[in-house]
Amino acid sequence: MTQLTVSVSGSWSESRLLTLPVDVYASDGSILASGTASPSQPGRFELVERRGLPWDRVHVLGKLPNGSSVQQTVELRGDRAETTLRLGDESPHEWLQW
Repeated sequence: MTQLTVSVSGSWSESRLLTLPVDVYASDGSILASGTASPSQPGRFELVERRGLPWDRVHVLGKLPNGSSVQQTVELRGDRAETTLRLGDESPHEWLQW
């Protein structure tokens, strides 16, 4: 079993506004876990092995309020892994990115 920790970039003071629903998918597209993550409270997901074999890679998808999404691919090595969903990287136009 692997414990995956998912954080969201941003200020702790804005955690109420930056709490995102998060889904964790396997490489084959099957959903492994669902929950929420924010800057002040990272999401913690227990990823159970399939048929005794550990997962080697998962895709973490955070859903934004406007309907778009932020995705990270995480290589799983060992019994712990972590990633951060970076909201500033997902801008509709280059000139809007900081």
